[in-house]
Amino acid sequence: ALELWDKAIELNSTEDWPWEYKVKILLALVEYDEALELWDKAIELNSTEDWPWEYKVKILLALVEYDEALELWDKAIELNSTEDWPWANKAYCLQDLKRFEEALECWDKAIELEPTNSWYWVGKAGCLKKLGRHDEAGKCFMKSRKLRL
Repeated sequence: ALELWDKAIELNSTEDWPWEYKVKILLALVEYDEALELWDKAIELNSTEDWPWEYKVKILLALVEYDEALELWDKAIELNSTEDWPWANKAYCLQDLKRFEEALECWDKAIELEPTNSWYWVGKAGCLKKLGRHDEAGKCFMKSRKLRL
């Protein structure tokens, strides 16, 4: 299967999709180092969508490379500063690391950029709950619910 994707990459070297599928196969084979190298190429070809960044961060988190994962989200934010997705994804990453105050700041920025995304309000509510700010968390959950109706 890898040989087929090598051929697809050869025929479509400026497209990101063959890189994505080859990396998914490498992940299934637990070939994280090679997958990381290929994700760099996918990000180079398509730095404005969230999926290349998300997959690379998932690999880094699996390898317990938390600082590098956060640096990657910072780079995504730098390149896509008016987009909400890198802020939200950095918030998820920070929450996984139990860095709730920092995550809350990222949720606020994601919500500022995309206030109608109900999942962002849920993420913010989860952070607030972990910080013991239950009244604020409840308001965020209600906001999320209203957005989904």
